[in-house]
Formats: sequence, structure tokens, C-alpha cells
Amino acid sequence: MSSDAKATSLSQGAQLLQGKILQAVNGLNLPSAGAPKSELQNGIRQNLDAIGFDKHNQAGIVEARATFVLTRGSEKIFTVEIIWDADNPISGSTQTAHYGYEVYRDGRRVAGPGHVFFEPSVILPHYRIKNLGEVEDTSFKFSKTGTMGNGVMQFEAHYFKVKK
Repeated sequence: MSSDAKATSLSQGAQLLQGKILQAVNGLNLPSAGAPKSELQNGIRQNLDAIGFDKHNQAGIVEARATFVLTRGSEKIFTVEIIWDADNPISGSTQTAHYGYEVYRDGRRVAGPGHVFFEPSVILPHYRIKNLGEVEDTSFKFSKTGTMGNGVMQFEAHYFKVKK
């Protein structure tokens, strides 16, 4: 699986980003809490909204983090964290503007960094800048909980804007 793709528009880039992330998630060997692997993957797919990142980015969002935690009673079965962001290249770089992503399982990166690169003429409306984390504020977050097999899947997403 190639971790990179090319897009000609922001909308196409968001679709490719969602597809690349889901491809990485489908390749994970996730332990279950009595739920079939397809149910776990569907739970992630239904809550992952990287496909809307083009619209989020136009509204100022430069990074999103989605966390999925499966528990059974007090036992944590797994944590999957998915991060995606928007980057414009620095002056002199051979890269083009891109959406990037990484997937972590239990704190260890298992996919990425991957990219959806845009044509050279595409400049992202909003993008991360140097010293990530020092210049970003949480714009909004939401969470959801659902039953998976005999466990509970908790989902939380955080969206970040550059501080003004």
C-alpha cells in the first residue's frame, strides 16, 4: 500500500485522505471485545470525517485528531488515534501543498506519515505552521459512545485552528 496519493482539487484530496486512512485502519489487526473485525472497522469508518476536511480547512481547521478506545469493563482493549492535517510547503521545498495523516495504535505509529499531494497551483486556505501545538487552539470537539460486541467504543474528535 502506498501511503501517498495525488489530487487535483481540495474535495478530491479529502476523499483520497479518507480512503487512505480507512485503508490503513482496515489493515490493523484489532483485538475485539466479542465484536467481528468488520464491526470495529465500520465503527471507525462511520465516525471518521476526514472526507469533509476540505470544508473544515476552508473554515480554518488545520489539524484533526480522532481517538477510538475500545474497553470491556475496566479493561482497555485498544486505542486507535488518527491524525490528519493541512500543510503548505516551506519556501524552496520540492513538496506541494498536501493533507497528511498518521495512524497510531496504543501509542505506536502503525501507518504514515502519508500524504495527499495537490497540483503545484493549489495553495491550502489554512495550514499548520512551525512549532505545531504552540500556535493552535482547539476549535471544537465532539464525542460519542457505542456498544461493540460485549465492549464499549468511545470516540472523540478534536479540531484545531491556528491562533490569531
